[in-house]
Amino acid sequence: MIYILVPIVFLQSMAIVRLMVNNRRIRNRHEQHIFELQHMIVKLAEVGERRAGQLQLSDDLRIKLENARREIDREMMNLQKDMASTLSKNNLIT
Repeated sequence: MIYILVPIVFLQSMAIVRLMVNNRRIRNRHEQHIFELQHMIVKLAEVGERRAGQLQLSDDLRIKLENARREIDREMMNLQKDMASTLSKNNLIT
């Protein structure tokens, strides 16, 4: 009976050692993947911050352009009023 149990115990011990080695290998691979993913997250966060800064610049530019457009519109209306008054003074508008 002992001749049967010793090989079985030996085979089970070898299987346990093999499983432990595979588990360590899988854990190391997992840790490497986690490290790479963390690195990617940091890079994406940096890109997001840069884009947020660019978006802020775009918003500032949009506001400046809107203000400039309003000023130009006011000036054009004033010029049209001046032109109409000048034309009416000279009797060129009927």
